[in-house]
Amino acid sequence: MHDVLAHRLSLLSIHAGALQVAPDAPAPDIQRATGVIWDSAHQALEDLREITGVLHASSLAPIGKAPTGPRGVSTRFLTGSRVVGG
Repeated sequence: MHDVLAHRLSLLSIHAGALQVAPDAPAPDIQRATGVIWDSAHQALEDLREITGVLHASSLAPIGKAPTGPRGVSTRFLTGSRVVGG
C-alpha cells in the first residue's frame, strides 16, 4: 500500500520540479501541471488517511486477532497498489 503513496508523492515532486525548471512555460502547460500537482497531493492525502485508518484499526484488535486482510481499504486504493506493483 505504501508503494502507491510513494508513487503519488514522486509524481508530485516531478511535476513541481518541472515547473521550477520551466517557469516561463506557456500558461496552459503551467495550469495543467498545477492541476496534476493538486490532484496528486489530494490523492496522496486520501491514501494516507486510509493507511492510517487501517493501521489504527489493526492496533485496536486484540493480540492474536489482528486483521489479516485489507479491511477498510477502498477498491480504488487496492487497484492503485496493483498498478504500481504492490
